[in-house]
Amino acid sequence: MKDFKNLATPGTHCLNSSSSGSSDKGGGSSSDHSDNQPPAREPEKSSIGVITDVNEAINHMQNGVVTVDTTTPIDSASLRRIAEAGGQLNVFAGPGVLWHFASLTNPDAGLNPVVDIGADIPDVRARMNGVPGTVIRFMHNGVLPGTANVALTVPYAPGTTLYFYYFNRSTQLFEYQQTTVVAQGGFVAVTLTHCSDYVLTTAPLTSGVANGPVPTT
Repeated sequence: MKDFKNLATPGTHCLNSSSSGSSDKGGGSSSDHSDNQPPAREPEKSSIGVITDVNEAINHMQNGVVTVDTTTPIDSASLRRIAEAGGQLNVFAGPGVLWHFASLTNPDAGLNPVVDIGADIPDVRARMNGVPGTVIRFMHNGVLPGTANVALTVPYAPGTTLYFYYFNRSTQLFEYQQTTVVAQGGFVAVTLTHCSDYVLTTAPLTSGVANGPVPTT
């Protein structure tokens, strides 16, 4: 499991879609919060060891935090138990992916924590017009059970500045979300409220981008 140190908390959103070109619903903030939010501490795994069953993890909640290591979807009933207890949730979803929920405001949404970093999505890649970058597909469908701080291990050197865009299938345009810098552990952090296809690029996209803030470092 990749270590995640000094999680940043920039802001964005995502809406799940398939590569078949289905329409997304809604949008999200395109404000760049990377310069005005404090860093968050790394969520730690349970001191009693790795727990892969969410209900067992709930039964072993520590200091109000449930920590589970799983790529299995988490159902709404389990999330409601955490929400009713006022708990936080950390999900280590395979190597290089960490979800952190400070609260669960919409537990009925459930959670599919799987993320495909470097996804092969030809139509998204084509619309990048040759700008180097990494396509990211979040497998969760639609709104998340709460605002999630997600750390993703990426194939870039620490200190690399990356530009994070949401691909809106209804408009076939990218929407700029934030600028982020790769941390020493080789990861970036984003904040999500919904889930879909995104790209991290090493330079700002110059075409196929909806109106929004100009990326700045």
